[in-house]
Amino acid sequence: FGALGVDLDKLCWSQDQIITFVEDHAELLHPKVGATFFLFKVYDKFFVADVDQYNGGSAIVKTLSCEHVWGGMCLNRFVVPQQP
Repeated sequence: FGALGVDLDKLCWSQDQIITFVEDHAELLHPKVGATFFLFKVYDKFFVADVDQYNGGSAIVKTLSCEHVWGGMCLNRFVVPQQP
């Protein structure tokens, strides 16, 4: 998310917004094992919701500082609020 060059606070979703997006736009989530990432903040700490449709859908929450590196072949999706 930092590579987008935008203040991270402006890229955050509320947890309710993430749930609504997933319910209303499930077809936009990554259709396979790859994930769709949403940034959110709880108090002063950033987290990433890792959502996918694999095996009926799942969500995993990780800290933004998680050091896992995904390869480019995963074709993960990052969802951010539209910026003005």
